[in-house]
Amino acid sequence: MLVFKNSNYRTTAIWHYRIRMGGVKKDFKDLRVWQVADKLFVIVLKDCQKFPKNRIAYFLSDQLLRAIGSISANIAEGHGRGGDRELQRSLIIARGEISEARSWIAKLVSTGYINHYQAKKYEDEFQILSKMITVFIGEIRKRLKKKL
Repeated sequence: MLVFKNSNYRTTAIWHYRIRMGGVKKDFKDLRVWQVADKLFVIVLKDCQKFPKNRIAYFLSDQLLRAIGSISANIAEGHGRGGDRELQRSLIIARGEISEARSWIAKLVSTGYINHYQAKKYEDEFQILSKMITVFIGEIRKRLKKKL
């Protein structure tokens, strides 16, 4: 695994959410889910720099990096808006960006720019990050229900 060695995504996501919602003002960079998304972006960026320098590789890697970069950006935006509903909405969008990134990875495999082994490594990371985000969304939903 690239990012998540021995990661308990459920505990990690909930712990950070409870601290944030417990009244301690935290920066989005303190959220574990943002840290993981950002680290994944850096790893993919370094891999994309190894691609051949042609229009097709540039187009595919640009789209992939935009999608992966949007994951952490949406988490940061939702956190910055301050409200539970805004954060929940941004997390749902971030989870959608994971699906888009997975689609671009599939295109990179079909065009031969990455092999199936690399794609599997990315797929594992996307799956764990998606689970972290899903747990985070669930915690927000529970909190919103308690407010009603």
